Amino acid sequence: MDKTKLYKYYNIGIRSAIIIAAIVLLYFELSKKSIFEYRDLLESYFNNETFIWLFVLVILLMPVNWFLEAAKWRYIVSTKEQISFSLAVKAIFAGASVSALSPNRIGDFLGRVFVLKKISFLQGAFITLIGSFAQTLVSLIVGFLAFAYLEFFDPNAVNTNNFLLLSIPAILIFIILFIYYKISILSKIIPKKWRKLRIYVEILSQYQFPQLNTVLLYSLIRYLVFSTQFVIMLWAVGINFPIFHLYIIVFTIFFINMFRPSIALIEFAVRGAVSVAVMDAYYAFFLDKGPAEHTNIVIASTLIWMINIILPAFIGLFFIKDIKFFKHRKANT
Repeated sequence: MDKTKLYKYYNIGIRSAIIIAAIVLLYFELSKKSIFEYRDLLESYFNNETFIWLFVLVILLMPVNWFLEAAKWRYIVSTKEQISFSLAVKAIFAGASVSALSPNRIGDFLGRVFVLKKISFLQGAFITLIGSFAQTLVSLIVGFLAFAYLEFFDPNAVNTNNFLLLSIPAILIFIILFIYYKISILSKIIPKKWRKLRIYVEILSQYQFPQLNTVLLYSLIRYLVFSTQFVIMLWAVGINFPIFHLYIIVFTIFFINMFRPSIALIEFAVRGAVSVAVMDAYYAFFLDKGPAEHTNIVIASTLIWMINIILPAFIGLFFIKDIKFFKHRKANT
């Protein structure tokens, strides 16, 4: 059998495996009692006109969230290959499908780099890391500032004044920020015998300060978009915190979620538990309805999980069929 046909079968096999795994995992996750036990409460929400309008607004912000990610990724790869915005969007949604199956969404780049024609797999993966790096950096910095505000400065919160609790993320932020802007230093540290790795690090070092700032700006705007989605959803289910406190809480929840292992398709229960724990820890006096408020928080977290993770992953399944994981060509290096 010639390589062209062999690669065709490989591509079909990988696409099918991803689609089947996603559907099976999602089916079992949505079949759990925990996702349906709030059916009556959800029905009461959807009989409320205000909730429906807010819910629709959150859904409409979902494509804004992912289109910003597509624009950011397109901007990053434009130094090596020009691609259309529509192709970038398809790649982003396909990546959402793959990443939803992988621990801490590390498979995100797999759905993206295979749409590139002029850039090799490893080049594309390394370049894509810039966008992921920037998004992580924004989440860490904003989340850290929110967490520090709760720990030390908010007169309404339960302050613990725990400097040790903040020292580890502070060091981590400094290291990531340094690497983000000074990636070229790695090429001096990496042994010369690792020639290919040095080449890829040098590719990253070609991105200058203004370009890196632009990528950070894309990441910050996107971060604010999906944070606003969560705030609106909390409003919709009746969590009537002042808006400033809601944003601080949401930033802190995202911050804490960064430090736990997860698989996107099966993490809704943990996300809800983290949200409840953070609100209870700092703003318990706002929660005057006891377990009912906790249920509302869990529902808000679950709906956000479905809109921002499950729905994009499902959309991405329609684009995976067009991705060629194996190509009968010699990769560029």
